[in-house]
Amino acid sequence: MLNKFIEQGKNQFQDRNKLTVINDIEKKAKDYNSAFTQVMSLFEQRNQVVQNDLDGNGAEMRKSITKIMDRSASIRDTDLLHKSSKLQEALLLGRLYVSKFLINNSVEG
Repeated sequence: MLNKFIEQGKNQFQDRNKLTVINDIEKKAKDYNSAFTQVMSLFEQRNQVVQNDLDGNGAEMRKSITKIMDRSASIRDTDLLHKSSKLQEALLLGRLYVSKFLINNSVEG
């Protein structure tokens, strides 16, 4: 729709100053559209990384750590149980921070 108005303006006006402004608007509109397309592409890449890498790998890591914790509890290895619980805490906090970053793009926790 904007392109239609730009073309109308180019055909309607003869004044050089007005045509310069219209040409500037046209250039900025093209730049905006290009940047918007790039942002949409980056969001799609982000979504693919989340779906294909982060979601599955994070869940599998948590399951593996839970197995280690269960095993260490069953053999009464408190040192291993303590270390694996700290590992699980770090993993869960890491996943939380990644989720927060993906929501607001801020590195602040």
